Amino acid sequence: MPHPIRRWMLSPLLVLSATAALVGGSASAAQASTVSTTVSVSGSLNVRAGATTHSDVVGKLRNGAWVTLVCRVTGEKIRGRVRTTDQWDRTSDGRYISHAYVRGAGSLSTCPPPAAPAPTGAGPDGGMTPAQFIAAAVAPAQQGQREFQVPASVTIAQAILESGWGKSGLTRNDHNFFGIKCFNGVSGPIANG
Repeated sequence: MPHPIRRWMLSPLLVLSATAALVGGSASAAQASTVSTTVSVSGSLNVRAGATTHSDVVGKLRNGAWVTLVCRVTGEKIRGRVRTTDQWDRTSDGRYISHAYVRGAGSLSTCPPPAAPAPTGAGPDGGMTPAQFIAAAVAPAQQGQREFQVPASVTIAQAILESGWGKSGLTRNDHNFFGIKCFNGVSGPIANG
């Protein structure tokens, strides 16, 4: 096709593309980084409300099912059919599947952190500044001191150390500030369950 004719045919397309971008018709950064891929499981894969096996099951995917992933988070470490990893992938509907069962999808970006909540007195979380974290931890730590005679300062310091100021995956996903773990429902010889 001669060059002037090709330019004449492409010009309206370029104008429409530029107009769509200016009007907001272009894909967002999150949409641009979405990945469609398949899962590899024997049987079915649980789709969860959070990035842990303790989160509610909100769906299931069969082997080879296509899924659209938008970003990744750090969560519970899973040994799956494809790999062993603590990466969980957020689906386009806001649910989570373990990356241990996902083929490919290595280019997912990290999910943005949730908006920092205002301190409510309910306890510390990963969205707080260090000062907010300590302020939120004081009341529960003082209650622990009254019940168990462990100094509140020690409890707060240990929570900071174990949870990385509330930012560890175990803390964000399971509200666990002290690294106490149990696997497959077994609490171990010391913990009571």
